[in-house]
Amino acid sequence: MKNTYFYEFRSVFLVLIFFLVSHETVFSQPEILSLQQAVNLVEKNEINHAKQVYFIQEIETHRTFHKFSLLPTASASTSLNTNFGRRVDPFTNTFATNQVLSQSFGLSSNVTLFNGFLYFHNREKINLQFQSSKIDLNTLKNSLLTDLIETYVSLCKQEIQLNLSKLRIEKLNEIQAIQRILIDSKRISTLDSLRSYQSILVEEAALLKIQTEYKRNLYQLNFLIGYPLTTVHRFDLQSISKSTCSLFVTDYFNLEKKENELKQLKIDLKIAQTSILPTFSVNGNVGTGFSTNNKDFSLPNTPTKTYGEQINQNLYESVGFYLNIPIFNRGEWLKTTKINQIQQHASQAELDQIQKRIEIQKLELENNKLEKSASISQLEKMVSNLNLLYKNVLLLYQEGRITYTEVENTFLELQQKQIELEIEKLELQRLSLF
Repeated sequence: MKNTYFYEFRSVFLVLIFFLVSHETVFSQPEILSLQQAVNLVEKNEINHAKQVYFIQEIETHRTFHKFSLLPTASASTSLNTNFGRRVDPFTNTFATNQVLSQSFGLSSNVTLFNGFLYFHNREKINLQFQSSKIDLNTLKNSLLTDLIETYVSLCKQEIQLNLSKLRIEKLNEIQAIQRILIDSKRISTLDSLRSYQSILVEEAALLKIQTEYKRNLYQLNFLIGYPLTTVHRFDLQSISKSTCSLFVTDYFNLEKKENELKQLKIDLKIAQTSILPTFSVNGNVGTGFSTNNKDFSLPNTPTKTYGEQINQNLYESVGFYLNIPIFNRGEWLKTTKINQIQQHASQAELDQIQKRIEIQKLELENNKLEKSASISQLEKMVSNLNLLYKNVLLLYQEGRITYTEVENTFLELQQKQIELEIEKLELQRLSLF
């Protein structure tokens, strides 16, 4: 009776252990990472484009504080002086021959009323710099997405190669099982078995290389999406065509950048033009001071006037209007104009060249898509034919009517065409993202 309970307990214990191990195995399986999920993670990974984001914030700060340049400037001044020897006191307009102590306080303000619309030109230039920084950020994001998609597609290709490589090893083992039967019946020699075993060894070595490259691409993918480098994923081939992200050729952003540079050159010319236009400004001052040389001659021994009395008496205000008219600047304006026009012509020529390159790239992209579609259709027919051929060749080998070399060649050709077909399908999906 005790042995019965013991065996029942052991059975329940083993079932429980099996359940826990199975449960852990199921939940430790790597999750499927779709291309769209990877794209979203790259966009959220701020470390990839932190420098560009900070630069945009810097330009935005310049743009915000540029508004304050319209306001008047205001400054305060104070001084404390000790003077020796013969001099004219500014507060009494008289000579002083002994030591004189003096203090002064003042406020001044200045505002430019007209400077050739320099404020608006600078404002527009800052806006163009902000747009340029946004273009740089978009260029980097597009480059990161391109790298991500290339890596994702490479991982999908390597998954296909790994699966087909394992399938080849499995098929070769099946062939070896057939060969053992044929050897026992003395229908073939052991030479065929040695050849198939050599093929298995070669395939295992190739599998190891694919796994090494697979891990290298996996590290790169995890780096881009901000995951720990050794995180393992499974990949969905169908998610490539379902992704909503769009890629742009590099010249697309070069075109935007060059258009922005051309606008900046035109603004630079307007800014330089302000140097030959009149400027008009207003300046205001208010201040007072104290001096030990400021005497009260109406009293005996002419004592120094009191501090408060001097502050009230020495108070001054002034307002000045200033007009500056440039007359001759040694040809700087003409030189700047000429250089700017040369730069504009050069930028326009580059702009036209980039537009032509984009047209060529669009045509090449469409041609590549058509070529991939035609190649896929042809490869599908070849794979279907090779599948049928391999089945017949294997039957003939079992009957001893052909050699193992013919079986192996047919099988390897079939596997090669299957890999080419899957890779072409992946490439077509990748091209569809542009």
